[in-house]
Amino acid sequence: MSIFITGSSGFIGYHVALSFLREGFEVVGVDHMMSPDEDLKDMRLSHLGTFPGFRFLKCDLTDHVLLKKSLSLRKIDTVFHFAGQGRGEGEPHVFSYLYHNVTGALNFLEILKDFAVRHIILPQMGLEKDGSLYEASLLAREAFLETYRQNATFKIFTLDVENVFGPYSHKRCDIFDFIDKISSGEVIYLKKHGKHMRRYVHIDEITTKILDFIKDPKEFGPCEGYVATQIGLIQILEELLKKEAHIVWGSQDKISNEPLSNIQFNTKDFKEKLGSIIGSF
Repeated sequence: MSIFITGSSGFIGYHVALSFLREGFEVVGVDHMMSPDEDLKDMRLSHLGTFPGFRFLKCDLTDHVLLKKSLSLRKIDTVFHFAGQGRGEGEPHVFSYLYHNVTGALNFLEILKDFAVRHIILPQMGLEKDGSLYEASLLAREAFLETYRQNATFKIFTLDVENVFGPYSHKRCDIFDFIDKISSGEVIYLKKHGKHMRRYVHIDEITTKILDFIKDPKEFGPCEGYVATQIGLIQILEELLKKEAHIVWGSQDKISNEPLSNIQFNTKDFKEKLGSIIGSF
Protein backbone atom coordinates (compact mmCIF):
# COMPACT_ATOMS: atom_id res chain seq x y z
CA MET A 1 0.00 0.00 0.00
CA SER A 2 1.22 3.50 -0.86
CA ILE A 3 0.79 6.61 1.25
CA PHE A 4 0.05 9.88 -0.53
CA ILE A 5 1.18 13.08 1.24
CA THR A 6 0.66 16.64 0.05
CA GLY A 7 2.99 19.27 1.47
CA SER A 8 5.59 16.51 1.86
CA SER A 9 8.49 18.98 2.04
CA GLY A 10 6.84 21.04 4.76
CA PHE A 11 7.71 20.46 8.40
CA ILE A 12 4.87 18.10 9.36
CA GLY A 13 4.57 16.46 5.94
CA TYR A 14 8.30 15.70 5.93
CA HIS A 15 8.25 14.03 9.34
CA VAL A 16 5.12 12.02 8.50
CA ALA A 17 6.68 10.87 5.21
CA LEU A 18 9.90 9.99 7.03
CA SER A 19 8.06 7.90 9.63
CA PHE A 20 6.30 5.86 6.92
CA LEU A 21 9.47 5.36 4.88
CA ARG A 22 11.28 4.05 7.96
CA GLU A 23 8.43 1.55 8.41
CA GLY A 24 8.89 0.30 4.84
CA PHE A 25 5.92 2.00 3.16
CA GLU A 26 6.05 3.48 -0.30
CA VAL A 27 5.36 7.23 -0.05
CA VAL A 28 4.28 9.57 -2.82
CA GLY A 29 5.04 13.16 -1.86
CA VAL A 30 3.56 16.23 -3.52
CA ASP A 31 4.80 19.78 -3.03
CA HIS A 32 5.05 22.90 -5.17
CA MET A 33 8.27 23.87 -3.32
CA MET A 34 7.41 27.56 -3.13
CA SER A 35 7.90 28.86 0.41
CA PRO A 36 9.80 31.39 2.51
CA ASP A 37 11.58 28.28 3.90
CA GLU A 38 12.94 27.23 0.52
CA ASP A 39 16.31 26.01 1.85
CA LEU A 40 14.61 23.94 4.55
CA LYS A 41 12.23 22.43 2.00
CA ASP A 42 15.14 21.49 -0.28
CA MET A 43 16.98 19.86 2.63
CA ARG A 44 13.92 17.85 3.71
CA LEU A 45 13.25 16.73 0.14
CA SER A 46 16.88 15.65 -0.32
CA HIS A 47 16.67 13.54 2.83
CA LEU A 48 13.42 11.86 1.77
CA GLY A 49 14.97 11.16 -1.63
CA THR A 50 17.57 8.88 -0.03
CA PHE A 51 14.81 6.31 0.65
CA PRO A 52 14.10 3.95 -2.29
CA GLY A 53 10.39 3.94 -1.45
CA PHE A 54 9.96 7.69 -1.94
CA ARG A 55 8.46 9.17 -5.09
CA PHE A 56 8.14 12.92 -5.53
CA LEU A 57 5.79 14.98 -7.64
CA LYS A 58 6.44 18.70 -7.94
CA CYS A 59 3.13 20.29 -8.76
CA ASP A 60 0.31 22.51 -7.60
CA LEU A 61 -2.88 20.96 -6.22
CA THR A 62 -4.85 22.49 -9.07
CA ASP A 63 -2.89 20.42 -11.63
CA HIS A 64 -5.52 17.76 -12.34
CA VAL A 65 -3.50 15.98 -15.04
CA LEU A 66 -0.37 15.31 -12.99
CA LEU A 67 -2.25 14.42 -9.81
CA LYS A 68 -4.62 12.00 -11.55
CA LYS A 69 -1.72 10.33 -13.36
CA SER A 70 0.21 9.83 -10.13
CA LEU A 71 -2.83 8.49 -8.24
CA SER A 72 -3.73 6.09 -11.05
CA LEU A 73 -0.30 4.41 -10.99
CA ARG A 74 -0.61 3.14 -7.41
CA LYS A 75 -3.11 1.72 -4.99
CA ILE A 76 -3.67 4.64 -2.61
CA ASP A 77 -5.73 3.86 0.47
CA THR A 78 -4.84 6.82 2.71
CA VAL A 79 -4.06 10.44 1.88
CA PHE A 80 -2.51 13.04 4.19
CA HIS A 81 -3.22 16.59 3.10
CA PHE A 82 -0.72 18.97 4.72
CA ALA A 83 -0.32 21.41 1.82
CA GLY A 84 -1.46 24.97 2.35
CA GLN A 85 -0.39 28.47 3.27
CA GLY A 86 0.27 28.80 6.99
CA ARG A 87 0.01 31.80 9.25
CA GLY A 88 2.71 34.30 8.31
CA GLU A 89 3.76 32.42 5.16
CA GLY A 90 3.93 33.80 1.65
CA GLU A 91 1.94 36.74 0.34
CA PRO A 92 -0.50 38.02 3.02
CA HIS A 93 -3.26 38.52 0.48
CA VAL A 94 -6.83 37.24 0.59
CA PHE A 95 -6.58 35.53 -2.81
CA SER A 96 -3.32 33.82 -1.87
CA TYR A 97 -4.87 32.25 1.25
CA LEU A 98 -8.02 31.31 -0.68
CA TYR A 99 -6.00 29.73 -3.49
CA HIS A 100 -3.75 27.61 -1.28
CA ASN A 101 -6.06 26.76 1.63
CA VAL A 102 -9.46 26.55 -0.02
CA THR A 103 -9.25 26.20 -3.81
CA GLY A 104 -6.26 23.84 -3.70
CA ALA A 105 -7.87 21.62 -1.06
CA LEU A 106 -11.24 21.47 -2.86
CA ASN A 107 -9.64 20.67 -6.22
CA PHE A 108 -7.68 17.87 -4.60
CA LEU A 109 -10.78 16.44 -2.90
CA GLU A 110 -12.67 16.49 -6.19
CA ILE A 111 -9.85 14.53 -7.85
CA LEU A 112 -9.85 11.96 -5.03
CA LYS A 113 -13.53 11.21 -5.65
CA ASP A 114 -12.46 9.32 -8.81
CA PHE A 115 -10.18 6.96 -6.87
CA ALA A 116 -10.67 4.24 -4.25
CA VAL A 117 -9.25 6.33 -1.40
CA ARG A 118 -10.81 5.41 1.95
CA HIS A 119 -9.24 7.85 4.40
CA ILE A 120 -8.13 11.49 4.16
CA ILE A 121 -6.36 13.14 7.08
CA LEU A 122 -6.17 16.92 7.30
CA PRO A 123 -4.58 19.18 9.91
CA GLN A 124 -6.81 20.85 12.47
CA MET A 125 -5.35 24.24 13.33
CA GLY A 126 -6.19 26.15 16.48
CA LEU A 127 -7.96 29.44 15.88
CA GLU A 128 -6.97 32.53 17.83
CA LYS A 129 -10.00 34.47 16.53
CA ASP A 130 -7.75 37.31 15.44
CA GLY A 131 -9.74 38.21 12.33
CA SER A 132 -6.80 37.28 10.09
CA LEU A 133 -7.07 36.23 6.44
CA TYR A 134 -5.37 32.97 7.41
CA GLU A 135 -8.09 32.05 9.89
CA ALA A 136 -10.82 33.15 7.49
CA SER A 137 -9.45 30.75 4.87
CA LEU A 138 -9.48 27.86 7.38
CA LEU A 139 -13.07 28.60 8.36
CA ALA A 140 -14.08 28.65 4.69
CA ARG A 141 -12.32 25.33 4.08
CA GLU A 142 -14.01 23.77 7.10
CA ALA A 143 -17.42 24.80 5.80
CA PHE A 144 -16.76 22.98 2.50
CA LEU A 145 -15.27 19.96 4.29
CA GLU A 146 -18.54 19.45 6.12
CA THR A 147 -20.24 18.86 2.76
CA TYR A 148 -17.64 16.26 1.81
CA ARG A 149 -18.03 14.55 5.17
CA GLN A 150 -21.72 14.04 4.42
CA ASN A 151 -21.52 13.10 0.74
CA ALA A 152 -18.11 11.73 -0.24
CA THR A 153 -17.21 8.03 -0.39
CA PHE A 154 -14.03 8.61 1.61
CA LYS A 155 -13.91 9.43 5.30
CA ILE A 156 -12.25 12.65 6.49
CA PHE A 157 -10.29 12.75 9.73
CA THR A 158 -8.66 15.79 11.33
CA LEU A 159 -5.56 15.88 13.51
CA ASP A 160 -4.63 18.74 15.83
CA VAL A 161 -1.23 20.07 14.73
CA GLU A 162 -1.16 23.47 16.42
CA ASN A 163 2.20 24.52 17.95
CA VAL A 164 4.03 21.41 16.79
CA PHE A 165 7.80 21.57 17.16
CA GLY A 166 10.75 19.33 16.35
CA PRO A 167 13.96 19.11 14.30
CA TYR A 168 14.08 21.07 11.04
CA SER A 169 10.98 23.11 11.81
CA HIS A 170 10.28 26.54 10.39
CA LYS A 171 11.01 29.46 12.72
CA ARG A 172 7.54 30.96 13.01
CA CYS A 173 6.63 28.97 16.13
CA ASP A 174 7.25 31.07 19.26
CA ILE A 175 9.66 28.40 20.57
CA PHE A 176 11.99 29.15 17.68
CA ASP A 177 11.32 32.86 17.91
CA PHE A 178 12.42 32.79 21.57
CA ILE A 179 15.51 30.67 20.77
CA ASP A 180 16.51 33.10 18.04
CA LYS A 181 16.00 36.20 20.18
CA ILE A 182 17.71 34.81 23.28
CA SER A 183 20.68 33.68 21.15
CA SER A 184 21.03 37.03 19.39
CA GLY A 185 20.21 39.23 22.40
CA GLU A 186 17.10 40.69 20.77
CA VAL A 187 14.25 41.98 22.91
CA ILE A 188 11.34 39.67 23.75
CA TYR A 189 8.13 41.61 24.40
CA LEU A 190 5.77 39.93 26.86
CA LYS A 191 2.37 40.95 28.20
CA LYS A 192 0.43 39.79 31.25
CA HIS A 193 3.63 38.72 33.02
CA GLY A 194 4.24 36.11 30.32
CA LYS A 195 1.49 33.94 31.81
CA HIS A 196 -0.17 33.21 28.47
CA MET A 197 -0.53 29.42 28.30
CA ARG A 198 0.08 27.30 25.22
CA ARG A 199 0.28 23.60 24.46
CA TYR A 200 3.43 22.57 22.60
CA VAL A 201 3.41 19.19 20.85
CA HIS A 202 6.56 17.41 19.73
CA ILE A 203 6.42 16.00 16.19
CA ASP A 204 7.10 12.48 17.54
CA GLU A 205 3.66 12.47 19.19
CA ILE A 206 2.06 13.36 15.83
CA THR A 207 3.88 10.65 13.87
CA THR A 208 3.11 8.04 16.53
CA LYS A 209 -0.60 8.85 16.31
CA ILE A 210 -0.48 8.60 12.52
CA LEU A 211 1.29 5.23 12.46
CA ASP A 212 -1.26 3.94 14.98
CA PHE A 213 -4.04 5.23 12.70
CA ILE A 214 -2.80 3.12 9.78
CA LYS A 215 -3.08 0.01 11.96
CA ASP A 216 -6.48 0.98 13.38
CA PRO A 217 -8.26 3.84 11.58
CA LYS A 218 -10.34 5.88 14.02
CA GLU A 219 -10.82 9.45 15.17
CA PHE A 220 -7.71 11.09 16.56
CA GLY A 221 -7.74 11.93 20.24
CA PRO A 222 -6.25 15.20 21.55
CA CYS A 223 -2.48 15.49 21.80
CA GLU A 224 -0.96 15.59 25.27
CA GLY A 225 2.00 17.80 24.55
CA TYR A 226 3.42 20.20 27.11
CA VAL A 227 1.32 23.06 28.47
CA ALA A 228 3.50 26.00 29.50
CA THR A 229 3.42 29.71 30.20
CA GLN A 230 5.55 31.82 27.90
CA ILE A 231 7.80 32.87 30.77
CA GLY A 232 8.17 29.26 31.90
CA LEU A 233 9.24 28.27 28.38
CA ILE A 234 11.72 31.15 28.25
CA GLN A 235 13.25 30.10 31.57
CA ILE A 236 13.93 26.61 30.24
CA LEU A 237 15.43 28.01 27.03
CA GLU A 238 17.66 30.36 29.05
CA GLU A 239 18.98 27.34 30.95
CA LEU A 240 19.60 25.33 27.76
CA LEU A 241 21.21 28.22 25.88
CA LYS A 242 23.11 29.40 28.97
CA LYS A 243 22.07 32.94 28.14
CA GLU A 244 19.63 35.38 29.73
CA ALA A 245 16.67 36.65 27.76
CA HIS A 246 16.21 40.39 27.31
CA ILE A 247 12.54 40.79 28.25
CA VAL A 248 10.51 43.97 27.97
CA TRP A 249 7.22 43.79 29.81
CA GLY A 250 3.93 45.40 28.85
CA SER A 251 3.24 48.86 30.25
CA GLN A 252 0.97 47.46 33.00
CA ASP A 253 3.27 44.57 33.92
CA LYS A 254 6.01 44.27 36.46
CA ILE A 255 8.92 41.86 36.33
CA SER A 256 7.65 38.48 37.48
CA ASN A 257 9.66 35.40 38.42
CA GLU A 258 7.22 32.76 37.19
CA PRO A 259 7.85 29.49 39.07
CA LEU A 260 8.47 26.39 36.98
CA SER A 261 5.66 24.67 38.92
CA ASN A 262 3.26 26.52 36.62
CA ILE A 263 4.46 24.36 33.74
CA GLN A 264 2.10 21.42 33.40
CA PHE A 265 4.36 18.58 32.25
CA ASN A 266 7.53 16.63 32.92
CA THR A 267 10.09 19.44 32.80
CA LYS A 268 13.03 17.07 32.25
CA ASP A 269 11.35 15.48 29.22
CA PHE A 270 10.50 18.87 27.72
CA LYS A 271 14.09 20.04 28.23
CA GLU A 272 15.35 17.00 26.33
CA LYS A 273 12.97 17.66 23.44
CA LEU A 274 13.94 21.34 23.29
CA GLY A 275 17.62 20.47 23.56
CA SER A 276 17.33 18.21 20.52
CA ILE A 277 15.87 20.97 18.34
CA ILE A 278 18.38 23.59 19.48
CA GLY A 279 21.04 21.39 17.92
CA SER A 280 19.26 21.61 14.55
CA PHE A 281 18.43 25.32 14.75
